[in-house]
Amino acid sequence: MAAKVKIREFKNEDTSTVLRVINDSAKAYKSVLPPNVYKEPQMSLEEFLEEAKRIKFYVAEFEGKIVGVMGYEYVKDVCLIRHAYIKPGYQRIGIGTLLLKHLENLIKIEGKTRKLIVGTYAKAYWAIAFYRKHGFNLVSDSDSVLRSYYQILDIQRKNSVALEKTL
Repeated sequence: MAAKVKIREFKNEDTSTVLRVINDSAKAYKSVLPPNVYKEPQMSLEEFLEEAKRIKFYVAEFEGKIVGVMGYEYVKDVCLIRHAYIKPGYQRIGIGTLLLKHLENLIKIEGKTRKLIVGTYAKAYWAIAFYRKHGFNLVSDSDSVLRSYYQILDIQRKNSVALEKTL
């Protein structure tokens, strides 16, 4: 499996495909988020382009097709793992793990911080399980961590948790 997956840096020409991966994958939140929090599309083109100015994105290609995306962003004294999405049909086969390990290695090499934080929706049990499997632990005060490191809407923050890991 790993031999068939290529991880590479995001390119501008990947934008529409990456946005489709994000929005198709984010439909899973519909079953766990209140209607006033869930939206389709999860991310607009304008929102993605704004995010891409700050976040270093990587894509996972399987048999030449982009099937996953994940990024990282340094904020203050930590590095945030951002927008981790694997296209439905390609989930639970190790692509997310390959992306996360790739990002962790880059962050280690860059040497700016050893502390990683990720925010996800509190009821997205699959995402929480993924990060816990990879050594992340829930923080005791998610609200203050999310306020400190993320620029998200209050309604998103109130429905989210933060996890952390030291490399």
